[in-house]
Amino acid sequence: MEQVAKAGGGTCISRVARGRDPFLASLVWQLLLGLSLAFGVAGCAQQRIHTSSCSPRLLPVKLDRGAGMDVARASGPTYSAAIEANARGNAQLEAARGTTINHLVLSGGGKWGSFGAGFLHALPDRPVYRVVTGVSTGALQASFVFVGDQEVPAGRASIYSPTNDLALAEGDARPGEGRRFIDDLPRAYTVTRSESVILRRGGLVTAARRGAAGDFAPLRRRLELLLDPDTMARIAAAGDASRGLYVGVIDVDTGDAYAVDMVDLARQASAGTEGFRAAQACYIDVLIASSSEPLEAEPVFFNNAQLPALNPHMYMDGGARFGVFLEEVLDAAGNPAIARGPRIDTAVVVNGDMRVPIYTADSPARRGERWDLLQLANRSKDILVDQVYNFSVDRVLRFGGERGAVKLVTARGYADHHYPGEDGPTCAQWRSTEQDIPFPPIFIKCLINFGRWRAAQTEPYDIVKGMPADTGAGTGDN
Repeated sequence: MEQVAKAGGGTCISRVARGRDPFLASLVWQLLLGLSLAFGVAGCAQQRIHTSSCSPRLLPVKLDRGAGMDVARASGPTYSAAIEANARGNAQLEAARGTTINHLVLSGGGKWGSFGAGFLHALPDRPVYRVVTGVSTGALQASFVFVGDQEVPAGRASIYSPTNDLALAEGDARPGEGRRFIDDLPRAYTVTRSESVILRRGGLVTAARRGAAGDFAPLRRRLELLLDPDTMARIAAAGDASRGLYVGVIDVDTGDAYAVDMVDLARQASAGTEGFRAAQACYIDVLIASSSEPLEAEPVFFNNAQLPALNPHMYMDGGARFGVFLEEVLDAAGNPAIARGPRIDTAVVVNGDMRVPIYTADSPARRGERWDLLQLANRSKDILVDQVYNFSVDRVLRFGGERGAVKLVTARGYADHHYPGEDGPTCAQWRSTEQDIPFPPIFIKCLINFGRWRAAQTEPYDIVKGMPADTGAGTGDN
C-alpha cells in the first residue's frame, strides 16, 4: 500500500469528513481518514469557496420521527403546491386527469447508468413521465428522459464530434433528421476514453491530501454541450405542462437530504441569453453534486435559501441517504396527480444489480493468510450502500404499489450477456478486463447493449405488481 508522506506537524480533516451523515460515518471513510491521521497528512485538502450565485429551489426531505423512522415526508415548499399552481386554468391537465399518470425513478450507480441509458432508450411505448426523479448517475439521465422523444434541432449538429467524444455512430439519427433527445442518453454514456468523464489524480495519497481522487471537469464540459439553451427551454416548457424533474443531493454542512427542483433552474436558464451561462452552470452544479461520491470527486458548493447564514453550503452524492426517491416530492393529500387521477404507475430503474458480489475461493480477497485493510473497508462500503439501496427501493415500491402499478428493472443478468455478439466476451469478462478504469469504455457499451436487450423482452421488468393493466382510463400522460 502506498504510504502517505508526513509533511509538517499538523493535520486537517475536511468538513466533509466531520459530517454526521451515516454514509460518511461508514467504516470505509473512518478507516481512510484514520490512515490520513496516522500518517500525518498536512494541510487542508480543499479550500471552501465563500460565495456562490447558484441558489436552486430545494425541497427538504426530513424523517418524520413522529410517524416512524421509515416514513419520509417533504417539508417546506412541496411538489403538490407547484403542480397545483401550474394546473390552474390548464385545460390540457384537466382533460388528462382521467388517464393514467406515469412517474419514473432513477437510481445512482456510476458507470452502471449505461444499463439504464440503453434500457430507457430502447423501451417500447415509453410514456411521457409526469415526474422524474434521479440520484447520482440517475440525475444525469433524468434530463434526457424528461424531454424524451422531442426532436433535437438541426443547429445542434456541431457538438457530435470526435473532439468532444460524442461522435455519432453509423446509423444514428442526425439532428434535424429525426434525432430525439432520448437518443442522446446512451450517446452521453458511450465514451472512447474514461478521461471524457473524470480525470484521475491518483489514489489514497491524492484523495487524502487534495480531498478527492478525481476531477469531473470533463463531465462538466460534456454536460455544457448537451444541456444547451434549446434543451433548457424544453425542460422549462415541460414544467409549464405541470411536470416535475427532481435531483437528490446531500447538504454536507447540515447532513440533510434535498430534492432540487430542476425545472425551476431550467426556467432561469431559458429566461434570456444574458443569464444563461450562470443558470446553466447552476443546473450542472446540482448534477455534479448529486454524482460526487466522497473521496472520488470534489463536493460542490451552492446556496441554501433556508439557511443563508451558512451559504454557500457543501453538497455531495444524493445516494448517501437515498438510492432512489419519489414520495419525498409528492404530497399524497394535495397533489392533484394522486388525489384526482384513477391510478399512478411508477417505473423504477436501478442502475446496477443490487447485489454484493460473493467472495469465492478464487477471489483475491480470499487468497493468502492475511486480510487487507483497505479491501475490508471497501467491502464494508459496498455492503452499506447495497443496504441503503434495498431500503430505498422497497419504500418506493410500497409507495407506488398503493397508488397503481409499480415496475422495477435492475441490471441482473448482465454478467452472461455477450458483446459485441454472441461469440464475443461477456459483460462480466469486459468488467474484469477493464477493472482499473473508472469509466471502462467497452464494459459501458456492453451494459448499454444489455439494457437494450432487456427492453426488447416480452416482459422487460424484474418486478411488476399493483393494479392490473386495464384499470384506469388510459396509459398516456399529457
